Amino acid sequence: MSNSIILPSAVFAPVSYFALIVKQSNSDYPAVIETNDFFLKQTVRNRYRIYSAQGPLLLTIPLVSKSSKTLLPNVVINYDMPWQKEHLRTLEAAYSSTPFFEHYIDELMPVFSTEFESLVALNNWTFNTICRILQLELKVNYTETYFEEKPKIDFRQHRTEQFIDLKQSYYQLNFDRKMPFIPHLSILDLLFNHGPESRIWLKSNF
Repeated sequence: MSNSIILPSAVFAPVSYFALIVKQSNSDYPAVIETNDFFLKQTVRNRYRIYSAQGPLLLTIPLVSKSSKTLLPNVVINYDMPWQKEHLRTLEAAYSSTPFFEHYIDELMPVFSTEFESLVALNNWTFNTICRILQLELKVNYTETYFEEKPKIDFRQHRTEQFIDLKQSYYQLNFDRKMPFIPHLSILDLLFNHGPESRIWLKSNF
């Protein structure tokens, strides 16, 4: 396990997060997703970045328990705040004109219409749903207890959306004439722009 790469739990994880897991799935050491660490603020655990008309925009899921002393399985989402409607409305404004938004948004609707028992449950659902939509058969392990061993690469304290350097950067279609390419956005950005071809794009980036 010392050769493993360990990643934090993530909601609508960045493109580079998925690209790294795809890469590791082709090795003898699949990536490990940590689901039993302490919650870390301002990370991909409860926020994801998209491409809006004004440039990169960070969407955050509000939490009831978000202390750095709270174990991730005990972190509860705050459903008293109307974040689901706000996130859905923002995604519609940003991506409704992309080729595949209408094709996939219904499959993602549980995020914006139901209540998950915990943040990690939501994150696991978004990861598995994206894998199913894109038919990604990935080798990935989830921790059952906190990963104590020293891994090859440890991203649990990582505070940016970059998990791997992407060989191919340009794929965005929305706002092409107005804005430059923005790397390391949520996987939703790639999905809405390129649909099923996203799988090919992810596999070509290592």
